[in-house]
Amino acid sequence: MKFTINAKTFAALLAKLSRVIATRNTIPILDNFRITLTDGSVTVIASDVENTAFAGLSAVSSEGNGTFCINAKALTSLAKSIGDQP
Repeated sequence: MKFTINAKTFAALLAKLSRVIATRNTIPILDNFRITLTDGSVTVIASDVENTAFAGLSAVSSEGNGTFCINAKALTSLAKSIGDQP
């Protein structure tokens, strides 16, 4: 699985979704975003058990399909630091 998207657009999407994630979670998986790539469409899901938010966008290019979880704070910070590039 591989995809390319604009970092600035992705960072804005992640910033909106990160509002759902609680600062202290008793269940460690809730500190993560769930990212799914299906046929060139990227879907990001954030949850705190009571609330769930999701958003999607089209990838510039993609290879394969799949799903993975990644730490929300780390990914949001990384996406902001990249700037306006793929």
